[in-house]
Amino acid sequence: MRALLRAKTVVLSLSAVAMILACTAETTKQDSTNTFVTVVSMQGLSGGEGDDDELNSDVCIGAFPTTCGVQEDLCTVTMQAQPKNGIPTLGPSYLNDIVFNRYRVTFTRADGQNVAGTDVPYPFDGVMQLLVTADATTSSASFVIVRVQAKWEPPLANLAGLGGDAAISAMAQVDFYGTDNAGRNITTRGYLNVHFADWVDATN
Repeated sequence: MRALLRAKTVVLSLSAVAMILACTAETTKQDSTNTFVTVVSMQGLSGGEGDDDELNSDVCIGAFPTTCGVQEDLCTVTMQAQPKNGIPTLGPSYLNDIVFNRYRVTFTRADGQNVAGTDVPYPFDGVMQLLVTADATTSSASFVIVRVQAKWEPPLANLAGLGGDAAISAMAQVDFYGTDNAGRNITTRGYLNVHFADWVDATN
């Protein structure tokens, strides 16, 4: 476990509604497919370590400012799909299988301060390859949810060494874009709570 240095702590928390679940998901958004997709779970991997329903994103690895480094954070998404009219006796057609090949991450705060590059990191797009078969089995893939670049830029760079606000809590909204094997577009969405701070080992 990690413990946050408490000096000058001003934690910008998510609202009670947003905090009901550390990670929530939405089912299929607007699409023209015959497949129903659900984001079963999203789990954060801080610097490649841990596997939690919330992400503690470290903005400074090492001693500030001499050996302060940064590392991207990952997220593992698990999805499930099945035909909208149910799984037929002979099994779903391969045309109903979905390949997600792109995603977009957008950060928001419950206090309404959502200016990218000032209050929250900039939104960004990424590439992924995740095949979700339409037979109700689950499929998972990992992707970058906090880029290295974001930790060198405000507002995250301002948190290193407990500068500015001691921590920023935000919600990462991730939109996934894909197509079925018939070439029809589909979009689904998931969420993950992210807590940005200059985290240190509790033993240090």
